[in-house]
Amino acid sequence: MRELKAGSGKPIVAIGGAGFMQSLIATGLIDEYHLAIHPVALGSGLPIFADLKIPLYLKLDETKVFPNGVIAQIYRA
Repeated sequence: MRELKAGSGKPIVAIGGAGFMQSLIATGLIDEYHLAIHPVALGSGLPIFADLKIPLYLKLDETKVFPNGVIAQIYRA
């Protein structure tokens, strides 16, 4: 990932499950987070920020609310 990011070209988009995202977050290479909040209470799940060693300070850049109640947010690291 470091090699890809250091090269020239378009931004890298990574989509995956919680374990994959946790491994990417741990690298410290993510510049921007696109998160979607769905209005469903599951009672359990895998949080992607559970294993942070130090706080990850993010700046909210954009928010969009959809008619079905989903909220999409873009954060920058």
